[in-house]
Amino acid sequence: MSDTVTPPSVRVVVLSKPHPLTRHLLSRLAERHALVGVIYEDRFRSVGDRLRYLRRNARREGWWHTAWVLAYEVFDRLTRPSALGDAVARVLPPAQPLPDDVPVRTVRSLNGAEARALITEWAPDLLVVHATGILHRATFELARVAALNIHCGVLPEYRGHASTFHALARGDLDNLGVTVHHIAPTVDTGAAVAVARVPFGREDDDVTIWCRAFAAGTDVVLRQVDRLSRGEPVDAVPYEGQFGPHYRRRALPEHLRFTWFALPRLRRRAGQQGGR
Repeated sequence: MSDTVTPPSVRVVVLSKPHPLTRHLLSRLAERHALVGVIYEDRFRSVGDRLRYLRRNARREGWWHTAWVLAYEVFDRLTRPSALGDAVARVLPPAQPLPDDVPVRTVRSLNGAEARALITEWAPDLLVVHATGILHRATFELARVAALNIHCGVLPEYRGHASTFHALARGDLDNLGVTVHHIAPTVDTGAAVAVARVPFGREDDDVTIWCRAFAAGTDVVLRQVDRLSRGEPVDAVPYEGQFGPHYRRRALPEHLRFTWFALPRLRRRAGQQGGR
């Protein structure tokens, strides 16, 4: 028997950050023997990096909102890791360890020379992106076929941050889901590959819906890998509906209002409609 390893027919590089959802995506791609490399972005290597990030956000969103976002992030780190772990265990199949021959690298910026050199070396057909900073054209155009972003939110209505949360907070249960789209210079405006919606049940919350949306987005990516392996192009479809606002990052007061008031109403509504 030969020890020769057949190279993947479709080469995929994932750009993301270490996270349980990312591990699910990597595991599924590795099952297809399509994953050839992973690059994690670590933008906050010092207090100075974090302060510069806060100042940039404050210029866009104001110091008051930025302070409440920071309060939410502290609250989230202190109180919600177990909720995420429980949701991942309920919604997603166990992630398998990556094969030893799949390199994983961490860089300061996905737009830097180190990341671009790695992408060039690994020569991906597809770049698959989730939860990173904004990519420059010089980075995402290194994909030989397409660069795809998994956006946990229904586009074009829910652009920006925490899109599934904002849809839930508005009671918009018809627009919970994920959009996989081609990356464009303007955030969340590239042509859609597919939009997949997920149902809300009486035991769901913002975390489980986020996990369900990401799982649906992973399925969309895998379908595109299969299309490329058959010599078919990556899908590109027009959006339906009107472009909504670019939603801001979640702040602690709106999270608490959702948890205390909106979420119980949504669960009662789902129970009345026969949701799981």
